[in-house]
Amino acid sequence: VYMATTHSTAQVATTIPADTIPQIIRPVSAAISALSRNTRLMTDVMTSPVSGPCTRSLLYECVAMATTATICGATRLMGTRSATGVHLNHCTGLEARFNGEVGYGATRLRRDQANRIVEKAIDEYKQALLDRPIGKPFSEAYDLVALQPTDEWKSIYQEVREKTESWGLPISEAIKGK
Repeated sequence: VYMATTHSTAQVATTIPADTIPQIIRPVSAAISALSRNTRLMTDVMTSPVSGPCTRSLLYECVAMATTATICGATRLMGTRSATGVHLNHCTGLEARFNGEVGYGATRLRRDQANRIVEKAIDEYKQALLDRPIGKPFSEAYDLVALQPTDEWKSIYQEVREKTESWGLPISEAIKGK
């Protein structure tokens, strides 16, 4: 309509301020699939989880949205707006990295495989949608001198990564660049 070259999707529900609830993920998949199939637009998807840093649920929310967006043809994954983007300093680089790793790994999946992974991820975080765990602020999730994730945050990342790999999401291959 306006001669756009990109289209960004970042919708949230009225009841839960996040885009990782199943009622939002389904229409995102349809919209991105339709845009990818029927236009030349570059589409990007923002991941806006309800959970914050140092929570497993944040990473599972990333798995659901990044896998969905990638398998449906999104051109770019935007950020991770942790803790719905409204809690001061509740965002770190680790979840953004993980979001990208998931997206890259998802390029190796078929739709049926991706769907099963998204369903498993949703099962892992569906209670968090109600509890809304904001996690820890950056100053507690990262070593402020080294600017690296704390051991706790790295451990959570590793645990979730291994679990999602056991579901068939090839994150390690993405990290190696294979």
